Amino acid sequence: MHTHENFSSRTKTCLVIFVFFFSCCLVLGWNVTPTVAQQGSGEPVAGRQLTDFYLYDVTWGKSQFVAVGTGSLNTTVALTSSEGERWSKVSIGDSPGLRESGEKAGVLYGVAWNGTAFVAVGERILISPDGQKWMFAAAISTCAFTRVAANTSMFVAVGGYYGLGCLATSPDGRTWTLGTAALESPESVFADVIWTGSTFIALGNTNLGRFGLSSVVLTSPDGETWNRPFSTNTLLTDVAWNGSLFVMVGSKARQGSIFISPDGRTWTQVRVNIFNPLRAVTWGRNRFVAVGSNGALVTSPDGKQWKTGKSGTTADLMSITWNGSRFVAVGRGVILTSLDGEAWKDLTSVP
Repeated sequence: MHTHENFSSRTKTCLVIFVFFFSCCLVLGWNVTPTVAQQGSGEPVAGRQLTDFYLYDVTWGKSQFVAVGTGSLNTTVALTSSEGERWSKVSIGDSPGLRESGEKAGVLYGVAWNGTAFVAVGERILISPDGQKWMFAAAISTCAFTRVAANTSMFVAVGGYYGLGCLATSPDGRTWTLGTAALESPESVFADVIWTGSTFIALGNTNLGRFGLSSVVLTSPDGETWNRPFSTNTLLTDVAWNGSLFVMVGSKARQGSIFISPDGRTWTQVRVNIFNPLRAVTWGRNRFVAVGSNGALVTSPDGKQWKTGKSGTTADLMSITWNGSRFVAVGRGVILTSLDGEAWKDLTSVP
């Protein structure tokens, strides 16, 4: 985890909520508010400048990649790119919509596109029609969000608060309703949520201290009614769907772990030799691609047989997405791009 110098006393929510980033627990009581960045939304970012950004999530929408995270001096940023190789920085804290509301952006950990708007979540919930102009949407005092997913009629954001899981839904990204009461197991802090085309899938983890870890999979057809079909003692971090198979990744004892399921209810662990925690997985170009700590990279055409690849970096990779023609993976001071999931280009090495 990287740290910054300028701490304020405004924010009492959980700064560090990614259980899979930070030793399976919430670190409470850190008071961090990003400073307002200088003018320059949409300014080009040189490859070597990418090392200044800690990027937590990336998605594709409105004919562009959008990644969210933090930059130098704790600024909250979005990086955008139409083709995955040339990126521009949007200083979210300096967006007119936020300045006019008087709200701060807070730390952002997840981003999603529903066909008409981007929503970014973390300490606050922000909305943007184009990935460039961001507006304050909501702040829920009893939830700090880790990830968000969307279909055409609903956003679902998940996260945690003082060791308990929490969830909120919105029909438009602007008006949000806390839905934690609908959860069967709110004791799990959520690390991920996706929309498969028919079902929301959420992953939660509970740190049991010396007793280890308990993790759950929750499913919902509508984002409001949730079932708990599966639990394990493996830290779960991300899940992907290719139309016929789910692949879920995570770690146990600092080793990568992979589970597969045809329906999201019955899961089977795949035997793999992956010597770093896995943090993100996606499907594209007829293969699953998973990434993780220390630049870990593995690929599989069927979710059962996995091949170790070379990402070209030792940086921690936090998120990966596919836009139909290109993979983009983001992480701690790095953006990688690939046409096939096997040969990767580290953009930090590009002038």
